[in-house]
Amino acid sequence: VTHLTKSKELHDLMGFTEPEVQALLESILEDKSRLQAIMGDLKHYYNGYKFHPQMKHTLYNSDMVLYFLREFQKEQEY
Repeated sequence: VTHLTKSKELHDLMGFTEPEVQALLESILEDKSRLQAIMGDLKHYYNGYKFHPQMKHTLYNSDMVLYFLREFQKEQEY
């Protein structure tokens, strides 16, 4: 069994990077002035995964980010 989650080369495939989350949010966000506040909340709740100890950045939980964005898009509230 090979654990791909421990591969440094594949690290960023295990979740979303911050620029990816921001781009997704920007694509659905109607009031762009809220971008930084919402990104702060997303970072607090869904960021923090690091699969290889040498990586300098953490990843966002892609499943939770997509769930949040799907629900947020409806009414632009959470």
